[in-house]
Order: sequence, then structure tokens, then C-alpha cells
Amino acid sequence: MASELYGRDALLQGLVPRLVGVAYRGDGGRRPVDSRDAGPVVRLVGSRGAGKSAILADLADAYRQRIPLSLLDLASHDLRPPQPWTLQQPGPGAAGPDADGPGAPGSPWADAGGGSDEPDAVHTTRRTANTSPVTDLLYTLEKDLRRKPKNFGVPLEFPRLTHGLVAVSGWRADSPLEQAEAERQLNDQLTADRSNTAGLVQGLMAAVIDGAGGLTGDESLAAAARSLVPIVTQRLFGRRVNKAARGWWAEREVAPTGDGLEQLAALAVDFRDTEGDGRLLAHRHLVAALLADVSAHYGPMRKYDGVRRPLVLLDNAEPGGAGGDFQELLLHARHESAAGGPDQLVVVLTASGDETAHPSVDTVARHTSWRPPAPRGSGDPEQWLLTLGLTALKAPAIKAMFGASRPSNRLVMAVEQLSGGRAGVVHALVQAALPRLRTGRPPDPSGLLDLPADGHAGSGTTVGARLLRLLVPDEATRRRLTYYSPALDAPAAVHLSHSLPPFLNGPLAARESALYLARGHWHGPSWPGTDGPFVADPTLRALLLHELRGDPQAWQTVHRRLLHRLDANHPLGLGAVTADTRYLHHALAMGDCDLVVRSLHHLFRRGSDADDAQAWLAALNLVCAAPRPLSPPPDGSRAGCPACGSDEPAVHQAIDHLVRELWALSALDAVPNARAVTRIEQRMTVLATHSAGTAQAVYFDAHDQWPQLLSESVKAPDLTSSGGADA
Repeated sequence: MASELYGRDALLQGLVPRLVGVAYRGDGGRRPVDSRDAGPVVRLVGSRGAGKSAILADLADAYRQRIPLSLLDLASHDLRPPQPWTLQQPGPGAAGPDADGPGAPGSPWADAGGGSDEPDAVHTTRRTANTSPVTDLLYTLEKDLRRKPKNFGVPLEFPRLTHGLVAVSGWRADSPLEQAEAERQLNDQLTADRSNTAGLVQGLMAAVIDGAGGLTGDESLAAAARSLVPIVTQRLFGRRVNKAARGWWAEREVAPTGDGLEQLAALAVDFRDTEGDGRLLAHRHLVAALLADVSAHYGPMRKYDGVRRPLVLLDNAEPGGAGGDFQELLLHARHESAAGGPDQLVVVLTASGDETAHPSVDTVARHTSWRPPAPRGSGDPEQWLLTLGLTALKAPAIKAMFGASRPSNRLVMAVEQLSGGRAGVVHALVQAALPRLRTGRPPDPSGLLDLPADGHAGSGTTVGARLLRLLVPDEATRRRLTYYSPALDAPAAVHLSHSLPPFLNGPLAARESALYLARGHWHGPSWPGTDGPFVADPTLRALLLHELRGDPQAWQTVHRRLLHRLDANHPLGLGAVTADTRYLHHALAMGDCDLVVRSLHHLFRRGSDADDAQAWLAALNLVCAAPRPLSPPPDGSRAGCPACGSDEPAVHQAIDHLVRELWALSALDAVPNARAVTRIEQRMTVLATHSAGTAQAVYFDAHDQWPQLLSESVKAPDLTSSGGADA
């Protein structure tokens, strides 16, 4: 049984089948295409763990035997297919290669496996002047797309592209590395899926050396191309095909004059120009050749008959790397060819980014807002790009991932909150919870991160630890972020970085960590009353805090230093109060609930107008957003509270209970329940009845509105008052 993706039907069963002209799965029947000509280049954007690699792997599985297809990971030095850790399995009981779940030997879920969302890093082991990341990619695409699927008609051929690649693979006589690379590429061209004899490449090399004679510099490169191209291509293609290919190159105008062979010789020279625009122009010609070959394969009749289109799937096509370069070249070539009958190549690529900044992949309708740009000479090549965000999975899709195990709504809600809807995180949490569900002992939603990663008790790694390693693969970065996760802003993280973590601290540690977070698009809303938190993404912050909580000594050290930064007199004396809500936030994380309640009670009594009430609710919000320590704090005491008079016990007790209840519900995996919400509503009633003036209306508004917000899983510090101000 094939693996199944959830919540992406609009893309998998709608958009892609309409681009390639064949159904996603099922009977594999034809589907009408949106355009007889070229469609958009589809780019899927999402943060790490959003499921980018999984979608490409699933599409490859669905179409591999039906259309020419290439699946490549541009973050891999050898362009191997991605090993997604976000590929989701069917529900419980499904058979298949992934049936053993995460961590199974040889599965893409093994700890050493997934990582295909890493930044783009295409390269060969030893880069030579007659290669580039783009030509490496083109060689691989040509090889993959030339393979004939069993349910496809006439196989694709790439004579135009082959002419160009052979031309640029020339070498200088004094460079053994260049010659070795040329031999490797020619061997791939001549022997892969073809019946050529051994030793052929060496004979070709000797013939080219004879043809180049004693020439040097550009003359040597041009002569090598003139000799090599005819010898290779006549062994690969028939006379008519070669004539058409060279005729196409003759029209490219790489050089001011000359036939196709002279244009290819000029291409070889341009390819070596890495200081000017030569290599860029050579790359443009080569990508144009790829598209022209695909277009020539289809022609008017095959387009009319709706022949299935080839599919290219490129993971990690990041800006600034080979993937970003190829995307730009592809858009330029498609725009250039549009006036003369554009190609039929379907391309889906992925890149890291802010998924919320683009239309959702889940809402792609039959007629998207995308329209082909104007023909050559007008418009913008970027208009050929359709960027879609892999936005968060919602509860129905998450519940479907549990299959027949019937999880409670509370468990589904906890998974949704904790994962932020990231497909990879959802999958890991679901797989960890399934064994407990099958035995009739559903896990407590608050203990999800402590479940065994592979679902079996005593197996070692928890799902929280595994997720953290997958989301932040670099150990040093992960350890630093763990220590900095309680910081409410960048200056607080810088303060910690002077001495923490042990052996990994330093003046640039916090800055490097902040840069890592920015590059990984680990963002989130700012908290009212702060410029942070430093780790803004709620899911990543929860995982890091959970990791830090597992080391009680480190937890105490971090919060103690943050408290001392805010008040050099830390720890404050018995009965002391403070108005610094950041200090109270960290004090609560240390379990000092008495100081927090005394200080909030004192602030409650200091003002009686609406602004004071709004400020107090804002303070309560920030304080109760504090991370929880490993051990809960003891019951509260009114001893030493300066705000408590003869009529104040009820207010003090209400604040104490309110802090504890809101604090418990602020955890990302906390699921609200009716009794807790009712208790909070009752505490707000006490505060409202013991206030006066315009403040009383603010407290009554919070009393009316907060229960509904809490029931909808809104958490501190995001609870708001009627006036819209942060509270």
C-alpha cells in the first residue's frame, strides 16, 4: 500500500494531475490539462518539517511508472532523491515498507535519515572548470527523463541538450581533473541505457586530442568542441535528429556568425567565462535546449492527443544556490520560448520560506489566479512561477492520520497545538501515540513529548528529543538554542551567551543563533510587553524548553541569570514585590508563585482606572506565559503580602488561583477543559467586584470574553480585552 498524505488533496489530486495530464492514483486515466501549452512552474514553500520533501516523494511514487520523471534533492552532493522525514503513513494496520514506523531500519524516518530540508548545497566532490552545479543537474535530468516508464509511449530524447553538454565538457590538455570529469560525463552519455562498447570513451578522447593539436586557450576549447560533438552525437542519434539539433543551435546566436557547430564551439568558450556573463549565458542556452527537446518531442499532434507530460521534482531549490539558479534559468527559458510554442515540462520544486506569505497549497482551485504571462518581449519571467505555501494541517487532517484508532478531540487538539500543523511534527506525534491508543490506554495530551519515539516503552529516545534533532540537526546550534529558549528578547539571549551553554558560549553565540532562526524562518508573533521571545516559533520553543526542563540544574541556572540581569538584588527578600513583569515571568518559571501573586496583588491595588486595568491584565498575560518547571510550585501563602488588608484575602486568593490556572493552560500542549475555564471565570468575577471606577468595566469585559477565548485554545500572552489592547 502506498503511503498517504493528508490535507493536500488540492495539490495532489487537483493541480498536478491537471498539469501532467494523468490522474494522481487510482486507474491512472488521463485528465484534461489546464493549458495545451506550458503551465506554471510550481514552487512549494514552507518551514522545516512542513512536509515539502514528503509531497515530492509522494508525487514520485504516484507517477514513476506512468510518465518520465526525475526526483532530485538539491541539498545532496550527488543529487540523490530526498529522504523525507515528513512522509506520512496510512492509518494503523496498513502494510507497506513504512509499517514499522519511525526509526525502522532503512526507513526514511531513521534518525540518520531525514534532513532533506537543509539549505541548498549542490556540488561535485571536486569542482572542475568544465562542470557546474547547473550542468550536473542537467546531466542528471537528461538521464532520468530519458528512461521510458512502462506505461508511456515513445521515450524522450534530448539531442539539443546533449549537443550543448558535450560541447561544454571539453577540457584543457594540462588538466587531468578536467579530463577525468569529461570522461565521466561522456561515459554517462554513451553507456547509460545504450548498447555501446567498453573503451569507447577513451578512443573519443584520443581523437579529440588529435583534433585540438597543439592549440591552447580558447582556441583549444573551441577545437575540442568541434571534434567531440560530431563524434559523440553521431553515435547517439540519427542523421535527421542531429541535423535538427544543430539547426536549433545555429539559431541561438551564441556567436555572431557560424553554423550550429561553430555556435557550440562558442558555447564551450563562454562556459569558461566565470568572471563575466559568459557562464550565465551558456547556462541559459543549455536550459533552453532542455525545454526545446521536450517541446520537440510533443509537437502539435501529441499536444492535441493529450500525451502525458514529464515531471521534474526538485527538493531544496533555495535562493542563492544551484536550485535557485536553475529556477531563474527555467523561468527565463520558458518565457523566451512562449511565443514559439512553449514546452510541456512540468516542474514542481520546494524551498524554505514563510508559508503564510503565499496562497495556501490547500486552496488551489481548478482555475487558479495564475495566468500565462505575455509572449516574448513583454511581461516578466517571474510570472511563470506559482508559489504556494504549505500552510498548517488542521484538526480533520490530523484526525485522519490516526486512522481507525479514534483519538479523542483533546488528543487531536494537543497534537495540532504542539505541532503548529507541521506535517512532519504531526506525523511523529501521531506515530508515538498510536501504540497507546491501540492498547486502549490513550496518552495524556500533556505528556506527548515524553512518549517513546517509536511507540514502544523503554526504547530510549522520546519523540520530543527526536523531533528536536530533526528540526535543528546541528548539535551545537541545538544546544545553544536550548539554553536561550527562555529568553524574552535578543538582549536577554546575548546576556546568557556570555557564559552559557558550557563550552559553546561566546560573544557571537547569540547572534549566530539568531541568524540561524532567521534563515530557517523560525518566526512567530511578538509577545505584548517584549521584543521577542528570542525563539518566536511556538513549536520549536516548546521543544527546546522541554529539553531544557529535562536538566533541572540548567533550568535553574538559566532563569537565575535572567532574573539577576533584570534585578541585581535577586533573590528579592521576604515580602518584597516588583513591577517588572519580565522578572515575574522568570520567577514563575522558577516556581516562585508567592512573589508573583504578591506583586500582582500590589499592582492590582495601585490603580483604579481603565488604563491601569488594561496594564494589569497585560502583566498577568506575560507572567502566565512563563514556561513550567519540572516540579509544580507549592500551594500559595498570603504571608508578607503588602496589599492584603482585613478585606483582601478573597482578592489575593483569586489572583493566586487565576495565576495557577492560566499558567497551566498556557503550555502549548495544554487542552482547555470546562472546569478550568469556569474556575478562571469565577476568579475574574472576584477581581471585577473588588475593583471600582472605569477599571471595573475592563475586568468585567475580560470576565465575559476570556472564557470563550480559552475554550478556543487562545493562551497567555495572547488573551485580549474588549478594547483590543493587549491584555
